[in-house]
Amino acid sequence: MQLSTGSVYQVINQRKKLLSLRHFSLFVVIVLYLSGCDLIKKNKSTSTQLPEVQVSPQAEFSLSIQTGKAPLLVEITDGSIAGSSSITSWSWDFGDGGTSEMQNPQYTFETEGSYVVTLTVTSADGSNTLSIADAVTITPADTVIKVTLVDVRGLPITGAVASSNTFEMINQVENDLDQFEMTLGSKAESGVIRITKEGYIDGLLYLQHSQLNQTKILTLLNRLPPIKVNAQMGGEYTGIDGATVVLPVNAFVNANAENVSGTIDLYITPVDISDELKIKAFPGSFYGLPDESTIPVGEDLQQQLFSFGVVEFSFYQNGEELKLKEGLIAELTLPIYASKDIYEDDLVIDGIIPMWILDEETGVWVQEGEGIIVANPLVDSGFSLRTSTTHFTWFNTDIWSNSSSGSGTTGPSGSRSSCRLSITIIGAEEGKELSFSLTNSFFSTAISTLTQNLIWDTFPIETSIPVGALISAVVKQGDKIKQQNVLCFEAEASVEIVLEEAAPEFVDWNIEALPVFHRDTVNDPYKIISNDIVVGGHFINAKQVEVESSLVVDSSFMLLDRRYKRDIVFLESDPTPTFISAVIANDFGEDRNVTSIEYVAEHSPLLAYFYVVPSLDGVGIEYRWSVNGADSADVYYLGEDPTSLGTLVFRISDIDAETIINGQLVGLDGFVRIDFNNQYGQTVKIGRIADLFCSGESCPQ
Repeated sequence: MQLSTGSVYQVINQRKKLLSLRHFSLFVVIVLYLSGCDLIKKNKSTSTQLPEVQVSPQAEFSLSIQTGKAPLLVEITDGSIAGSSSITSWSWDFGDGGTSEMQNPQYTFETEGSYVVTLTVTSADGSNTLSIADAVTITPADTVIKVTLVDVRGLPITGAVASSNTFEMINQVENDLDQFEMTLGSKAESGVIRITKEGYIDGLLYLQHSQLNQTKILTLLNRLPPIKVNAQMGGEYTGIDGATVVLPVNAFVNANAENVSGTIDLYITPVDISDELKIKAFPGSFYGLPDESTIPVGEDLQQQLFSFGVVEFSFYQNGEELKLKEGLIAELTLPIYASKDIYEDDLVIDGIIPMWILDEETGVWVQEGEGIIVANPLVDSGFSLRTSTTHFTWFNTDIWSNSSSGSGTTGPSGSRSSCRLSITIIGAEEGKELSFSLTNSFFSTAISTLTQNLIWDTFPIETSIPVGALISAVVKQGDKIKQQNVLCFEAEASVEIVLEEAAPEFVDWNIEALPVFHRDTVNDPYKIISNDIVVGGHFINAKQVEVESSLVVDSSFMLLDRRYKRDIVFLESDPTPTFISAVIANDFGEDRNVTSIEYVAEHSPLLAYFYVVPSLDGVGIEYRWSVNGADSADVYYLGEDPTSLGTLVFRISDIDAETIINGQLVGLDGFVRIDFNNQYGQTVKIGRIADLFCSGESCPQ
């Protein structure tokens, strides 16, 4: 748009007027300033001073790290602006219940989750709050599982390796206490860790609540020498304690489903659940999945099991594990190590007990039919379970609340069922780890142990126990512990367990002198040249025990619970009896055990195992043993009466060979006894000869 000459003139005049006004205003301000100072001074009493501006503080902060695994230490730096006066207080809320009044706090976040961090700063002129959502994100912590690995004598085992298909294995080491320590990354609710050591059967450690650090005890069983089996022949094979398998002919295939011929290795490994240390070799959990048709409506599918005994049967050829051919059935005889069921009823011949197989991935047992109780004079209970299977793994003779007991009775109520138990714990600290276990380990009865590790949240623990069965509940938190027997005869029951601060206590403590045998030449008789002292046991409310003896070079050493030590040498020249003391202590007291032990100058041979198998050539019986301190052995045929004196069949002079083949008992049934002899006495073992050889059409063509 074009402006006219007059319009341009008007704009110029307006600008001149504005400039003149600005100049005039500036002049007035200068004059007033120059003269106003004096006026203000002269009229000070009548003038009003403008108030100072009050500015509140401004909250600001920064974090050294914002994400990581629990427990995560975070350094927090205050960056707040003071305002018109200094900040006098800082109030922090970390979003997980933790607080601080420090200016620059350090705080450890223990639990996974995302947290709002809030800072409120205060000065004389006010306060200000800043909240940052998701300021810190905590991922699950690595879990540390410490396992005390021992053999069947409680002696420590080192050099094991762990693996798992369930848990992420971040690290595995042996710590300063000779424990096998594993660091797990994944947070599966439950699963199995397989622990392997050459010369031992794999340990299958069941782990529940894997988000919590735990300490376990695991016994590894020695792998006995294999029984040599002709893959095509079939037949009956018996291991220790009468554990037996009867194989059909041409029974095995390899991983490629190809028929297997030639010689294969059979390993039979029973677990004596009546032995305090061997029960720690129990594979997997004490949870089982019964036949669904037997579970009452409304009850959990997974039930607590009570075991009479466990056996593993495994077959290998050239290091590869073999499988039973599809469609074939093998007969089993499983030793029973208890004479009563969980209701204190006696087991009887022809009684029925469920049979279970282990799911080695989940650690849970699955019912696979039942078995019938038969006589077995080779174990103290006098019983075995005869059953069958279509595959080989761990087999468990177990009952649960609603299952047959093997006693031929249905109990005082006419039927077996579960009691829903609500347990309120008094005296436990909220938010702290707590251990809760249900056990049934009373004399001669089936065995069970279920342990839960949890963070106590004040709510009652809900669980099930068999109606009419006496169960021991144990609760432990820190130095507080309580053991209480529970007995329920109704469908539901409530129990209170009061935790108490308790001094340490020896549950059992064992000291044994074992003879050390030696001979200079093969023809010399064995003699005892020293003793090995085995010391150890079970104690509660203490992490370790101090053992002191004049036989120890440094006079004392520390020992963990259920861990034994064997490297104390007792010489014939040492004072006998000698004294060994053990002390456990905590903040509430101590317990002391002082034991005297005498030198063993005479002892019969120490027998580890003895069993018989068919020889591969089919013309003899192979006798196998492991014994310490035997000069010779005598083999007797007992017939069908294992208590008879029997008839001497032959003598073994080369004991160190640990095996001999002899054909004098081929074709006979019944029992044999072998007496291991030395200059101090005899050690006796009895084994059964079964129908080991094929005949007629059952022989492979």
